[in-house]
Amino acid sequence: MSEVANHRSEQPRLIRAASPTSPRATASSEYGANHQPVSDTSIGPYIGQKAIPAFWSASTYFNGDIMQTSFRNAMVIAALGVGIAPIVHAQDAYVARWQSVIGIIQASNVVGTGTGAVTGAPGPWSAQGGHVVVDLARGKVEFTVRGLVLAGGNSIGNTGAVDQVKGTLVCDTNGSASAGNSVLVDTPLVALDDDGDARFQGSMTIPAVCAAEPDIAFLIRTASGRWIGNAAVLR
Repeated sequence: MSEVANHRSEQPRLIRAASPTSPRATASSEYGANHQPVSDTSIGPYIGQKAIPAFWSASTYFNGDIMQTSFRNAMVIAALGVGIAPIVHAQDAYVARWQSVIGIIQASNVVGTGTGAVTGAPGPWSAQGGHVVVDLARGKVEFTVRGLVLAGGNSIGNTGAVDQVKGTLVCDTNGSASAGNSVLVDTPLVALDDDGDARFQGSMTIPAVCAAEPDIAFLIRTASGRWIGNAAVLR
């Protein structure tokens, strides 16, 4: 009995206000029986004068000097987040992003294999930049190229006779999964203006091999089929 009495004597004492208008509310307004905090549904329960978020109130209580709190709602949110994350990552796994676009450096360079081989232009081109994003699962394609111009010959610094380009996705560049033939997916032709700028955004059918094989490239081609630029730095 003495141990119980000592334990009770050590319980925190509540400071009662001198008047009801004091900044501190009286103990009877703050706490119920057995020093249980009384919940205010608008702003949550009080511990002293500190407001506690309402979602804590279900399992917040005092046991001597120890406050035990269960963050059940927080755990539910965390669990949902864990479930959503793999879905997001799974979707990102099928999106190919290239950070820039550059012009062809080596004349007549060949990208791809067999019937899917694409030959480059006979002379070099340069570009100021661009980007390419291909959603391989949904068939969404977007590319932008800036300042794509000839980098040699008498027409150096401009687009020469080229006024249209298309984007070409070269899937399975080594042909290992397609009987020795790369798979090509072309966008429609779009205008290449005098500044060497072109852009496209649209949808197309993308074969499954494009997502299954890691060897993939994106080219900028002329209407005749020669490639003059390529997407660079795949992420």
